[in-house]
Amino acid sequence: MAVEFGILGPLEVRRDGREVEVGATRQRALLALLLIHANRVVPIDRLVDDLWGAEAPARATNAVQVYVSALRRVLEPDRPARGPSGVLLTRPPGYLLQVTPDRLDLLRFERLVDQGRRASGAGDPAIARVALAEALSLWRGPALADFAYERFAEREAARLEELRLQATEARVDADLAVGHHADVVAELESLAVAEPLRERLSGQLMLALYRCGRQAEALRAYQRLRRVLSEELGIEPSSVLQNLEQAILLQKPELDWAPAGATRTVSVSETKYARTRDGVHIAYQCSGTGSIDLLELSTFVNSIAAPLDYPGLHRWLRRVGSFARHVRYDRRGIGVSDPAGATGPPTLEQWADDALAVLDALELQRATLVGLDQVSGLTCALLAGTCPHRVDALVLLNTSARLAWAPDNPWGFPAEAQARLEARIERAWPDAFPIEVLAPSAAADPQLRSAWQAMALVGASPAAAIASSRVIFESDIRHVLPAIRVPTLVLHSAEDRLCPVEHGRYLAKHIPGAKFVELPGGDHVFTDALTDPLADEIEEFLTGERKPIPLDRVLTTVLFTDIVGSTAHASALGDRAWRERLDAHDAMVRRQLQPFRGREIKTTGDGFLATFDGPARAIQCGCAIRDGARQLGIEVRVGLHTGEVELRGDDIAGTAVNLGARVAGLAAGGEVLVSRTVTDLVAGSGIAFEDRGDHALKGVPGQWRLFAVVGTGARGQGA
Repeated sequence: MAVEFGILGPLEVRRDGREVEVGATRQRALLALLLIHANRVVPIDRLVDDLWGAEAPARATNAVQVYVSALRRVLEPDRPARGPSGVLLTRPPGYLLQVTPDRLDLLRFERLVDQGRRASGAGDPAIARVALAEALSLWRGPALADFAYERFAEREAARLEELRLQATEARVDADLAVGHHADVVAELESLAVAEPLRERLSGQLMLALYRCGRQAEALRAYQRLRRVLSEELGIEPSSVLQNLEQAILLQKPELDWAPAGATRTVSVSETKYARTRDGVHIAYQCSGTGSIDLLELSTFVNSIAAPLDYPGLHRWLRRVGSFARHVRYDRRGIGVSDPAGATGPPTLEQWADDALAVLDALELQRATLVGLDQVSGLTCALLAGTCPHRVDALVLLNTSARLAWAPDNPWGFPAEAQARLEARIERAWPDAFPIEVLAPSAAADPQLRSAWQAMALVGASPAAAIASSRVIFESDIRHVLPAIRVPTLVLHSAEDRLCPVEHGRYLAKHIPGAKFVELPGGDHVFTDALTDPLADEIEEFLTGERKPIPLDRVLTTVLFTDIVGSTAHASALGDRAWRERLDAHDAMVRRQLQPFRGREIKTTGDGFLATFDGPARAIQCGCAIRDGARQLGIEVRVGLHTGEVELRGDDIAGTAVNLGARVAGLAAGGEVLVSRTVTDLVAGSGIAFEDRGDHALKGVPGQWRLFAVVGTGARGQGA
């Protein structure tokens, strides 16, 4: 018998869906304490202190033991009298309540919030808002509401309320990212009143109002916040809010919502300048809000001033910015930094000095150095070997210690390759590097070709490009590699033609303790194919985790079908004819599932339960099943919902399954009815809906907005 626990609201215990009476107040409090610390041993002394404080009776320890015995009887009524407990375990010096994450609302809330934040950081706000909304739906009121005056509950309830507010803010960010600014205004206005000192909520309200065309109200929201902060704390709003107010006043276009598929603005600081020891001004920018200081070293000819017109680069900036403070710069002679000067051609040492100048300007004693090509890789490897006190970690992509051929470097390029390159730069700049070589996975993408040419034009003149290429060919830092003693990650595209993978293997072999990862494909520069694997590896290397979604719970679209009036049909046709009609129906449903990549879970009386990896495909399939049933002379109702489900072998379970069944139950004959989470994920697909209003679904908290499908667009079996 499955026991489920809830503390995100009053204490709740359910067995097989039915509420269980736990016992008297002190016994309930003990259970709440153990649930707060689920799967961890709680010493008896702490239990006594939290339950009674200074008023603990002389036999408090015995009382705890009595309560534990009573709880075991409640939670495991079928357990033999002296048999071991499988839920409430004795573990010196106290007790441990053993519960799986799907059986305690707090653990499930934390997992869904983490899933939502990672989806947001990966640039998938639609998925993020589904996960975060499902997490927040688990709340039934203030946490531990029935223990409001208990000392232990006050502390924990305050912590959980802060987590709820943070999750709400993250969900609102996702709402704003998918264009639901009008839907969140009322909620944000209430939250801003309830939490007047919370700047993030006020900023979200300002942005939502502005995007709704209510500029004056957005500015008044800022003034209210400013007045409250001044009166309550004697401070001004943060620079982030001040900048947002200025952007609203100036109606800056970057505040406007960009629909899915459009180029999205990445929040990048204004360009600032650092000054090197020899007086050269180095331009740099910062982006991202993560806790790791990461310096991406200046690459071959790419400039921070170049337009960010390629989605792969946008995705890279968003991904890195989710876990790091991301600093980029132009070295001397590139982009908007000073020219290399009259001291002669640039040197590797000067490039290293440029990087140190940026760290000094930002007052960063140490940072992770990332080199994403030959120029930046040589520079940061040199810095890691010669200035280890300034380097936390080192990441190298598609680079080498020596690019030129030598007897002991047989995979290098011969000297005539440099001469051919210089001639090509002179003749064809900025198109000196064929896109088929730079990025074979995107060779047919005109957007990448255009973006690369634009970056090259802004980044360097032909003379500057030739000077940089000579440094690459003439440099040899193989002797530096054994001196690199910082954590190092070496990544290399397996089929890179500009810098063969043997170079990466050599680096990893000769840098002590280096980790080597061979990436699929042959892309040398940012592409959609390279960005995510690269960001995944770097994030895991620097943070220690990639946090994949547990395989026993996945986000999926659930489809339920049900034949309308099956009893009447059976009576009218007779058992044999109705059985034949049902067999024809089942075969038709299975035929429709295949082209839409649906997975049959099971039949449900007169219907089917199936899952899909894309909500648009699920809708298309639902409509096809409805139309196929009509050809057989029967009507079906179809319900869909997207949410997290628990995998149980070939079956599925969880709130999303129950919710999908409830949606199907409300559908009329011949209707395909979906939840709001489904419509959010198919924006722009051409599928049309008719609003069916808010509904209370039995056994599911809150109100749920439902929509009927009235048109499937023209995109066939797209996502």
